Amino acid sequence: MPVSGMDHDRRVHERIALEEFLRFMAGSPDVISVNHRPLEIVVALTESRSQTATVPIDPATLFTAHPDLLGDRAAFLPATADLMVALFEAIRLRATPGSTITLDAAGPGFLVDPVRDDGRPPWLTVPPTASRSDVRVPPGARLYEIDGNRIDSWESFFTVVGEAVNGPGGYFGRGLDALYDCLRGGFGTPDDDFGFRWGSSATSRRALGYAEGRRLLRHRLQTGALVNRRYVREDLLAAEHDRGATPFDWIVEVFDDSGIPLELA
Repeated sequence: MPVSGMDHDRRVHERIALEEFLRFMAGSPDVISVNHRPLEIVVALTESRSQTATVPIDPATLFTAHPDLLGDRAAFLPATADLMVALFEAIRLRATPGSTITLDAAGPGFLVDPVRDDGRPPWLTVPPTASRSDVRVPPGARLYEIDGNRIDSWESFFTVVGEAVNGPGGYFGRGLDALYDCLRGGFGTPDDDFGFRWGSSATSRRALGYAEGRRLLRHRLQTGALVNRRYVREDLLAAEHDRGATPFDWIVEVFDDSGIPLELA
């Protein structure tokens, strides 16, 4: 039977969307390779990649369950990012060596059989982030005092450090990138040596711990850049098990990367 012009256009559109989808999925750190004959994605089930699984991709199932993949760029990108997160969750939370992973024709993600029953990623056995080595502000350097007793949230840290440098209502960043820029100079700090002392840092460490990290990462998962969504979900998974870096660690790392001394008192 001859194919109508409309059917031909639809098939061409589906083929282009499928290739674009596979290209994006191939960029996931969970994906080892994408095979076209048969059409499948090979994923790693363990960090060492010694155990793998194949995820067969049926285009009809894919586009029926996820019609936004056939939409414009504004619809395609979030749908693809969501599927990357869903595949990550299937691998890390439910799959075990020997599991089969398939597209869920009736749902938002993937089906896993058999399912691991503990719900805990097997490689989340590493200890929490290690304590940082002592750093001291050199004698004679301009010293800014951060009052850790006033810090009870991510947002309050930036209020406190802004006031420490630039007085009441002062600005010294509202996020990690902006904090790094401020530490590099031109936002109230002198041209010569300066550093910070974080008083009552243990109190701040508790306030900026895993619970606060989970709050921030959940917000970032919903509002952050689509290309980063899978990586944010990985950080959130670690935080859900009290592993990995906390917001306190994120801040300290920015100071260390900038080369500006931050003394924890």
